[in-house]
Amino acid sequence: MMNRPTNILLAFDKFKGALTAEEACGIAASSLGSLGRDDFSLVEAPLTDGGEGFCPILAEANGGKIERIEVADPLWRSVRAPIGWVESGRLPEAARKRIGAKPGEKVAVIEMASASGLLLLDESERDPWHTTTAGTGELIRHAVVSGADRIVLGVGGSATNDCGAGVLEALGVEFLAVDGQLITQVCPARFDKVDRVDFSRAMELPPLIIASDVRSPLLGKSGATRVFGPQKGLKDVERMEDMFTQLSIKVSAASTRDPSADDPGMGAAGGISFGLSSLAAVRIEPGFSLVSEWMGLEDKISAADWVLTGEGRVDQGSLSGKGPISLVREAAAQGVQTRIFAGALEAGVPESLSAELGDSCKCIALSDPNWSLATALEMNRSRLEEEVIHWARAEL
Repeated sequence: MMNRPTNILLAFDKFKGALTAEEACGIAASSLGSLGRDDFSLVEAPLTDGGEGFCPILAEANGGKIERIEVADPLWRSVRAPIGWVESGRLPEAARKRIGAKPGEKVAVIEMASASGLLLLDESERDPWHTTTAGTGELIRHAVVSGADRIVLGVGGSATNDCGAGVLEALGVEFLAVDGQLITQVCPARFDKVDRVDFSRAMELPPLIIASDVRSPLLGKSGATRVFGPQKGLKDVERMEDMFTQLSIKVSAASTRDPSADDPGMGAAGGISFGLSSLAAVRIEPGFSLVSEWMGLEDKISAADWVLTGEGRVDQGSLSGKGPISLVREAAAQGVQTRIFAGALEAGVPESLSAELGDSCKCIALSDPNWSLATALEMNRSRLEEEVIHWARAEL
């Protein structure tokens, strides 16, 4: 009797600045294929937690289609960004329940990173005083006009901290000066010109589900501006915090939905959750949980003997529940062995995971701590190939 092949699940997240999640899974698959062996089988399941790749990964996982349209990038330049379309009946039941979809609904999948993302800007262009979420708003508008019954929005990787003003402007909300003049291309640098906000011409939106693991409120010491603004190049944080406070008061006063700046998650992606909550029925769902159910990851893990995963950087922050770490925790719960291939690996992380999960999970660093960032990014592809092959020869 022949032994069944060893089942290997390849579930990589992106290596930011170097490899997409799909590319990383493909590299691992081709590396294993180069061994010329027939004693293992492979399943590829690219990961995303709401940032780059969220739209194509989720759309393609369930037989959806991708449409690309021209929208504004964070500086109002033209960029082509995707919208994914999925029939709700194709989704696993758990995912359908999570997003509240009924059979027969048309679900649009949008990723903020493709229209309003940090990677669309050069280092010198990263200034949240002048960046906008307008392009994300244009994607949402197109989805509504095209008949979306429900919108799933991933908000990771944003370049913006505009309280959702750009997305609201794109959806028909008007920002008016004290003399009644319309203010256009609204961004934080123009917030002080806004006297009032008018929702009377705003587009009506279907239910909107935001995939985000950020639980920060809009304002305060753990809010959008103070925590995430400096990561996006923000200078003069306290002045921005004051601008956010004033604009959020005006938005709340004008909206019939009475959004609360204090609610968990309102600070996600520079406050876009707050802005959209002033216009639509919004529910914030944990990114990895939504993706896991959408892609049937629990069943894929159950069928696996090994799970190979990884991303560009694995650090102490990753332990709070980012994709690959959530994945290996689920695998450990099911008794499946895992290996994490990290572009960069922070000291102490392997020990933390070992203490939590035992020997079922081990980390493999792809870069030398003495390398420059440019060198590490350049080497990610070849090092991933080498280490996957080395793992297979040693472990399979």
